Amino acid sequence: MSMISAAINYLRSFFQNPLNVNDIICPLTQEILIEPVKTNCGHYFEKVALATQLRTLSLMTRNNCSLCRSRITSAELDPKLKLKIQNQFAEVSEANQTIFDNQTKELANEERYSAVREAPVIPPSFVSKGNKIRPEYRELAAFLESGFPRSPPADS
Repeated sequence: MSMISAAINYLRSFFQNPLNVNDIICPLTQEILIEPVKTNCGHYFEKVALATQLRTLSLMTRNNCSLCRSRITSAELDPKLKLKIQNQFAEVSEANQTIFDNQTKELANEERYSAVREAPVIPPSFVSKGNKIRPEYRELAAFLESGFPRSPPADS
């Protein structure tokens, strides 16, 4: 890619979709997103912070989005937002680049994130187990999934 086309792409991304500071701040860490993940409800979080939250909060609240309280079933890395943050935030000034670099180092060295650094964002226990329901609970599971018919399942 030539320098001219790179400059054109940079200017195009800057002016067509300018960054809003609120869009690049993680609601959990209150820092600039370094590895942004987008949840199924459309909110962005720092990858290791969300992975830590999904593993440490109480069972009743840990799998809920901290912004809208909907259940988090997926969280995907967003490479486009990461690139946009690098292009429109970090490369704009030397001060912003320093902030970005310092936060990247802090996340890499933060002890509380060491257990989840290489783990999937969504813990395996959150993933649907399909037909792995214990045999004694299959009838109850079928009843619950059927939309609560008027009569309960027959006694066995």
